[in-house]
Amino acid sequence: MALDETVTDDFTFDDPLEESGSEDSMSGKSAPRIRTTDAILMLGTAIFYDGIETVFSLILHAIPVAGTLLEAGMAFIFSGLFSLTFYIWFKIKDVRFMTWRRIVPQLAALVIELIPILDLLPSRVLSILIIIFLTRLEDKKHLRINPNLLT
Repeated sequence: MALDETVTDDFTFDDPLEESGSEDSMSGKSAPRIRTTDAILMLGTAIFYDGIETVFSLILHAIPVAGTLLEAGMAFIFSGLFSLTFYIWFKIKDVRFMTWRRIVPQLAALVIELIPILDLLPSRVLSILIIIFLTRLEDKKHLRINPNLLT
């Protein structure tokens, strides 16, 4: 047996780019599906969507009747883009998006976005924050939602 073989056999190197659901070799716990950096990027994206919609909303509020109708249409389009973006993102992170714990915050955000003046609130940011919190709580407590629920 060569010296370098015994040295490499004594050490194990963990890949820093492991899957998010892999188990930690020291503690036996699995890493959260949504890591802190992912959560920050998700919240930043939600802030970006809400910011753009707020700017357009303020501009369209200046137009009496047509502005309200245009704003409702714009809110519908932005909601679709927002939902599609986060559906794909959560699917990549192995988070089931179509469960009641994740649909309720999204529907509440959609309803708030369709109401004039209330649509200026950062409802989408709050809904993503709630979803991230619930997902991290599930990971910490090792809870999983019934996969047959609403699918």
